[in-house]
Amino acid sequence: MGEKISVGKGFVLAFIMTVLLIVFSLVTLLFSITEAWAGYLFFWFFSSFRGFDKSTLPPDVLNSLAGIGLGFLMFYCKNTYGMSVFLLVIVVTLIVILFFSVTKLIPWVIGDATFLFFTVLTSNLFLEKANYVQITIAYISGVIFFTITLLGLLAIMNKKKKPETPTEKNNVLE
Repeated sequence: MGEKISVGKGFVLAFIMTVLLIVFSLVTLLFSITEAWAGYLFFWFFSSFRGFDKSTLPPDVLNSLAGIGLGFLMFYCKNTYGMSVFLLVIVVTLIVILFFSVTKLIPWVIGDATFLFFTVLTSNLFLEKANYVQITIAYISGVIFFTITLLGLLAIMNKKKKPETPTEKNNVLE
């Protein structure tokens, strides 16, 4: 999207996005998806950081999944090998993520979304106890739900009436 949004359109969009968040919450509740925050994080990243730019979706989704996978690796490492190995692995992993995020050498694998999810999933809460199957399901559900609904609604909102060409106008009068 990228352009500045008017106050009126911004209010409508904020209202619609709030309704979508509520609907997503109800859907995740209905299907017993316990880690809905992962879908919300996608929503935030896509709407705020990417400005609804659909061209960034494929690499961002792959980057996020890489971040989730690396978060699981840190969880597994800490809970299997202990704190000493975990600290070494997390520092090396962080250097690798930041290197590839900055250089953009493999943007379809590691990028901004990788760092975002890795950072969240290496917080103490997730290192102690986390359900990575639920996190992944919630994330993928959020990607599907918010991509379809947000891009669909934005397409409707941005649909402009095609101006008539002089030829079309003349044909109507004849």
